[in-house]
Amino acid sequence: MPKTIIDSLYDELIEVRKFLDDSKEVSLSSTVDNTFKKTLAISAASFFEDELRKILMKYFNETSNNNSLIVSFIKNKAITRQYHTFFDWKSKNANKFLALFGEEFKESASNDIKADETIEKAIRDFVDLGNTRNELAHLNFANIELNKTAEEVYGQFKQALLFLKYFKKKLNTYK
Repeated sequence: MPKTIIDSLYDELIEVRKFLDDSKEVSLSSTVDNTFKKTLAISAASFFEDELRKILMKYFNETSNNNSLIVSFIKNKAITRQYHTFFDWKSKNANKFLALFGEEFKESASNDIKADETIEKAIRDFVDLGNTRNELAHLNFANIELNKTAEEVYGQFKQALLFLKYFKKKLNTYK
């Protein structure tokens, strides 16, 4: 997958942290790291929201033969400002989201997930980042302690990308 804005953001953190560490600015480096890992988590989850909406809209456009009435209705009633309702953010799985496409699709995807540990981990990381985003946004960003390193957040992001890749393929090949 090509480099994302999240990859660039992470690379910038590493450079800033290295500069501060080389300059013996340990306290500043710690402050930057603490703030940055929260920013990275929110940014990654927002990136996923945007990407998932794009995947869905592209799919609905293609399957409806670009029918503007159908696409507009879906965009306005099912996609815009609805992302937060797609998942049970505390569940560590995507069952609620997959069920939105019907029981047969959910069952088929669940079988894929059970058979592939990588997808299962990708989903856990995807949902965990979404849950972290919600906590940071709603429980006082400046005061909340994130018990992950920036490297762990970035690792979750890289892993969670595999869920988007899987879902896009599943959606487009499901019969």
